[in-house]
Amino acid sequence: GGSLVLAALAALAARPDRRMIALEPGSSTPYPESVTRVVFGSREDAVARWGELVVGQGADVAILDDLLRADSISDVLSGASVGRLVFARTDWLDGKALLSFLARSPHGRAVLSDRPFAMLSLPAARCDGSHVWELSEERAASLGSTILTDQDRDAILNSKTA
Repeated sequence: GGSLVLAALAALAARPDRRMIALEPGSSTPYPESVTRVVFGSREDAVARWGELVVGQGADVAILDDLLRADSISDVLSGASVGRLVFARTDWLDGKALLSFLARSPHGRAVLSDRPFAMLSLPAARCDGSHVWELSEERAASLGSTILTDQDRDAILNSKTA
């Protein structure tokens, strides 16, 4: 699922002159050979140190695979992401809620109004007995995407939900 999407994005972003680093929970994702792989043991330690690793390695592309969960996803807007292409997989299910959360985070409005931002979402699935997952015929087997437009950016600057 999400790891394969990250691998595909990494393959598209790979260039001979780009340094790429992936922080991941395991080493089975088929990233391009040019990607430096860092398997994290403790998510808490990796969340606290991913910025240092990315900056210290001089990475042009940072791949954060299942690292930033829940509220820690706001770290994707930190100083370590400046001037870098960042691909991050998270546990957020609602893209609009995620974008709203990021816009309310420290520096979120400024960062989202100034940087390119795109969000891809895998189709929702359904688990028996779970109210979190949903079944939607129109989203079945499709990849959703959100790219911030100038109108979205204006809404963020005016503190409206994008």
